[in-house]
Amino acid sequence: MSAPESQREGGVEFEEWAEALRGEFDDFLRQTWRAMNAARKGRWIADTAEVRRQARDRLGQRAYEKLLQLRIAAGQGAFSPSRPAPGLAKQGPQAGEASDGGGSC
Repeated sequence: MSAPESQREGGVEFEEWAEALRGEFDDFLRQTWRAMNAARKGRWIADTAEVRRQARDRLGQRAYEKLLQLRIAAGQGAFSPSRPAPGLAKQGPQAGEASDGGGSC
């Protein structure tokens, strides 16, 4: 059984992402609403299809970008350049192996 979305470790909480997108979603709704109100009688679908498609695509792109931004920001707090991440092999020559082929003294 998986943890609730708001309690997952190492990622972004759903509520944080949704709140960050609140303005974007409101813009999507407003654009769709305006297009519908401006549509001619009997032409609601035809007059709104392109506006809705563009608004939907913009919202999807912004949602993905925001999730990436939040994920990167969440990961930056856990990154330490002086400490290797657990499970990663140490880089550079092994003890006693000089990179210039001279060995250790």
